[in-house]
Amino acid sequence: MHRRKKRSRINPVLILASVLIFITGAGIFVYPAVSNYLAERRQAEAVTDYQRDVSSLEPQDLSEQKARAQEYNKNLAEDEFHDPFLQDGKYVISPAYQKVLDYNEEGIMGYVEIPDIDVNLPIYHGTGEEALRKGAGHLEASSLPIGGEGTHSVISAHRGLPSAKLFSDLDELEIGDVFFIHILNETHAYQVDQINVVKPDELDILRVVNGQDLVTLLTCTPYAVNTHRLLVRGVRIPYEEAESVREAVGGGNPLSGWVKEYAASVLAGLALLVLLTLSAIAWKRRKDPGVGRLRSKDPVKTKPGRIERGHRKREQKRRKYRE
Repeated sequence: MHRRKKRSRINPVLILASVLIFITGAGIFVYPAVSNYLAERRQAEAVTDYQRDVSSLEPQDLSEQKARAQEYNKNLAEDEFHDPFLQDGKYVISPAYQKVLDYNEEGIMGYVEIPDIDVNLPIYHGTGEEALRKGAGHLEASSLPIGGEGTHSVISAHRGLPSAKLFSDLDELEIGDVFFIHILNETHAYQVDQINVVKPDELDILRVVNGQDLVTLLTCTPYAVNTHRLLVRGVRIPYEEAESVREAVGGGNPLSGWVKEYAASVLAGLALLVLLTLSAIAWKRRKDPGVGRLRSKDPVKTKPGRIERGHRKREQKRRKYRE
C-alpha cells in the first residue's frame, strides 16, 4: 500500500492576519485623502451657511454689526499676543469678543480665500483647539477683520495635519500674491508684502501699523517640526486690482505641497509592501527549496492503470512460455 503524501494546509489564522494587515495598511494610505475630503466638505458647508445667513440680514443689521466691530477695534487694548498653538488648554474667549460678528451662533465671523493654494476656510472666533480643528481662527488680541486704517487682523490655522490641509501650503505664497477676506457682505483684498519666520514668542510684528490696513496669515513651520511661526502679511488693495492679479496668475496649483507629501508617503508605503512581499517569498524558498520548482516524479506513486498493464504483459509472457 502506497502512502499518500500529506498536503500542506494553509493556516486560517495566518490568512486572517494577512487580510487584517492589508486592510489596516490600505486604511492608513487612504485616511489622509478621505479625511481631508470630508473636512473640506464641512468647511464648504460652513461657508455656504455663512453666506446664506449674511444674505438674510437687513441693511440696518449689517450696518450695526460693522459699527460694533469698528468700536471693538477702536477700544482694542495693546494686549500681549499669545501664540495660538501654545495654550495648554487654558484659552478662554471673552464674552464681549464672542458677541461681535456672531450673528449665526456658529462662531463664524467670515471666511478667508487664498486662490493660489486653493484654500477657502471659515474664520472662527478665537484660536482654541475646536476652532482650529474646524478651520481658521482669529487671534483675539488682533483687530477684527473688517478692514480700515490702523487695523491689523491675524488669521491662524494648523499646518501638516494628516486629517486636513488647512494652511499646509501657506509657505507656497510669494510676495505679490493676493488673498481675500469675506466679512459681512463685503470682500476685502490683500496683497502679500511681507513673509517672515519668527519664534513663537516673537509676535510683536503683529501689532497695528498706523495708517495701514493689514491682515497676517499665521501658521507653524517648518513642516511637521513646528518650532517657529510663518507669518504671511498682506496689505489692503482695491478689489479690482486683486482680481486682475488673480486672473494673471491663474488658478491654484493642483499639485500642492500637501498632495506631494501624501503621494510620497503612499509610494513609500507601496515600495515597502513590495519589499516585504519579495522578502517573504525568498525566505519561503530558502526554507523549502521545492517551492516554485517542478518536482521530480515519485517512482513509488504510479498510476493504477500502468500497474494493471504491467501485470497483463507479464501474464501473457508466462502463457506464451508455457505453450
